[in-house]
Amino acid sequence: MNWKIYMFHQFHFGRQLFWLRKRIELKDVDAWRISLIENSNIKLIRPSAREMIESTNLPDYHKDPFDRLLIVQALTNKCLFVTKDKIIQQYNLKTFWI
Repeated sequence: MNWKIYMFHQFHFGRQLFWLRKRIELKDVDAWRISLIENSNIKLIRPSAREMIESTNLPDYHKDPFDRLLIVQALTNKCLFVTKDKIIQQYNLKTFWI
């Protein structure tokens, strides 16, 4: 199975900031994931039992349990949450979207 993944690159030209979006196709997504983690500052965060429980205690803005878990992980680990989901943006966390 081929995977299509969109990569976003940020760069400066003088004082101007630009974003470039590029689609890549992957035949071996596991090899790509391993290479990406080994060659970047990306870290995998495994959910803890405490985070799973805490996700049930969030304000009831968002109904999706997986999104709620991601929100708790972003808050706990002080991560920037990449999303365009307006509901997630109601929680007290830093979000980003291009």
